[in-house]
Amino acid sequence: MARAGFFDTVIDPNGRPIRGVTVTVYDTGTVTPYAGTIWAGPTGATVLPNPFTANDQGEVQFWLATPTRVDLVYSKNGYTAETETVDTSDDSAMLPAIAAEATLRSDADVAHAASLTAHSGTYVTSSVNAWDRFSDRADGALGVSQSGHTWIPYGASGIAANVPTIVSGAMRFASGVTGVSYPQIQLPQRGRRIGGRFRFAAGTAGDSAAAFALWATDISATFPAIPNTPIHLTISTAGWIYGYFLAGTLTNVAFGLWSTPLTADGATVYTLDCFLDTSRGEATLFLPDGTAVVVADSHIGSIAGTYACWESYTPNSGETIASFTEVWADSRSQAPLGVVSALARVANTWPPTVKSYAPGTRNTQALSGTAVEVGGTNLRQSFAFPATGKVLVELSVFANMAAGSWLILNVCTDAALTAIAAGQSVFGGEFGTAAAFAGHLDLRTVLTGTPGAIWDLYFSAVAPAGSGSIISDTNFAYMAISKVSLVA
Repeated sequence: MARAGFFDTVIDPNGRPIRGVTVTVYDTGTVTPYAGTIWAGPTGATVLPNPFTANDQGEVQFWLATPTRVDLVYSKNGYTAETETVDTSDDSAMLPAIAAEATLRSDADVAHAASLTAHSGTYVTSSVNAWDRFSDRADGALGVSQSGHTWIPYGASGIAANVPTIVSGAMRFASGVTGVSYPQIQLPQRGRRIGGRFRFAAGTAGDSAAAFALWATDISATFPAIPNTPIHLTISTAGWIYGYFLAGTLTNVAFGLWSTPLTADGATVYTLDCFLDTSRGEATLFLPDGTAVVVADSHIGSIAGTYACWESYTPNSGETIASFTEVWADSRSQAPLGVVSALARVANTWPPTVKSYAPGTRNTQALSGTAVEVGGTNLRQSFAFPATGKVLVELSVFANMAAGSWLILNVCTDAALTAIAAGQSVFGGEFGTAAAFAGHLDLRTVLTGTPGAIWDLYFSAVAPAGSGSIISDTNFAYMAISKVSLVA
């Protein structure tokens, strides 16, 4: 007779696996330890003690002789013990799934949660609409997820190398290429939760990122036009940016920088989980550095998205590429643990100054080996540094690039298009492509200066003669946009 197994993952309220959790198996409804044999695998002679310890990824798995209902007690110093009543199964198709997770809350969280009323409820991961764990799947096409959903794999501009596949237990596009992939799963109703676990391959630092979105329509059917979404959350090794797309325009409303950059070694796995409270217009983010924050913006409630998307974006060859080891999304309202009511709210208290160039008819700004000002004089910005001495500067363009070409976007300090002087960590970005590319490119950088100092900014682009241009036509809501956000 086949053994009956059970799988679980123990996480904290931020969605991070907890290592070193002690698991004790009891006869159900009693405090009597289970006396039968507990095996480490579906076959073999390895036996686990009772209690035993979860692995470093917080994963719990064991097998009993027959299908049995037992109580599991999860415990660890500094955390409040939790008890689950579970059933082992002899179903050979049973796999470790995000649908089976237990949450341990720290003693401090438990004590604090009693006084909180807003966002009450349990941080749950059970019964999510869609999920997939790529470490359990063979390399190759995405096909059908473990939750039974047909993947919509898409590489920007239809470039085959950008189509995401499963490689070494993770979802990503081809190594050594530039571009963006948009793998999607359609949810039955508007999405209210999206998350995933991901890692960054070794490579040079840059603008590469993992991103999360809930598109209103299938992006593969509209690209290069971008659908509306209440969430466009990008995670890079340097920080995070939360925004939304409306009528083809990306508006970023909140961002943060990690105190220590995320590791890009191809092995370290990070977790991101986001809950959208559509009635409040709030998004609760459990970030990969272990912090959590609530972003407030009315568009979180007014824009409905049903296509969950886990995007990998790499503008330059040789940069680190993000790959996803596990993803999930849900359309039902799931409130995080009550303690999130005490988290800081990050509202768009620094409305950005936006300059856009949208000719309304097809227009082309040819590029050459000499820098040209993007959008003529339409995108120039002038601002005074706030008390923090920091501003977020963004440039978004639609570009048409020939195969094997490159395009450099720069933030400049004068009409002569002189790049920002030394002392700024990043002032421009180079985008290269092995295949022909037509789509939007984004440059984002944080500038620092003396509070009260007034700066004028100009935006330039340069590419090999005849190899690229900045374009617009009736399919695009804009040709180029510049944006300066004062960081509070």
